[in-house]
Amino acid sequence: MESNKIIRKGSEIEMHFRLSLQNGLVVEDTYDDEPFLFTLGDGSIVSGLEDSLDGVAEHAKEQFILQPEQAYGFSDPRNIMPIPRSEFPDDMSLKKDVVIGFATPSGEEVPGTILELDDSTVTVDFNHPLSGQSVIFDVEIISVKNTPLN
Repeated sequence: MESNKIIRKGSEIEMHFRLSLQNGLVVEDTYDDEPFLFTLGDGSIVSGLEDSLDGVAEHAKEQFILQPEQAYGFSDPRNIMPIPRSEFPDDMSLKKDVVIGFATPSGEEVPGTILELDDSTVTVDFNHPLSGQSVIFDVEIISVKNTPLN
């Protein structure tokens, strides 16, 4: 039953991971916290990591370097928008390079990074903060659960 411990689409995976940039900056790390639980193919991780994990065995420790197109994509200028300063609460402290959450019409929250601001306009970048960057995932596969194939 050893083949049951290999990751494939639909596998339930419990793993630790460290996401870092090529300059060594750690963006996210689960090693000192609860492991990350997900099902391969459910869209909860970037496609390049999903592809990299396919075929990896339980208990493996791996490192994957993903290019922007495999991870968070490239910055799209259409996702940079000027927003009237009047749309923000008067008491909200707005600063360049600060990431704040914005509610979409559907109620979902998306991050936006303030690029520029003046008295009338706040220019916000709604691209993923890691867009355009190569990233490194160090992973440790704790467990793999597969449902039997029919």
